[in-house]
Amino acid sequence: MITVSLWWMFSCTKVKMEVPEPPMALCDSLNVFYTDTIKRIIEVKCAISGCHVTGTGIPGDFISYNGVKEKVDNGTFENKTLNIKDMPPAGPLPQDELNKIQCWLDAGAANN
Repeated sequence: MITVSLWWMFSCTKVKMEVPEPPMALCDSLNVFYTDTIKRIIEVKCAISGCHVTGTGIPGDFISYNGVKEKVDNGTFENKTLNIKDMPPAGPLPQDELNKIQCWLDAGAANN
């Protein structure tokens, strides 16, 4: 019994887990700006006919930065896009776009 216990105890190997890259390092490499990156994602995925545009009755007019910023400031944009991931309705954004949005939000969601 002691032999089996010793064998079991010393036969285990130490598995080295890879630690994910810190988010800020990722954000530093992405260099995300509203005008060049975030606005384009929103124009293609959110501010489309029947969705977040003027006259649809859907909360949030994402045609302008101010419309997007309102939803950023109240937490809805991040919650629906990054946490719940029920926006856009066609399915979650690809991970690279989610990373860009997260970096933009983490940097203060500036109109740059």
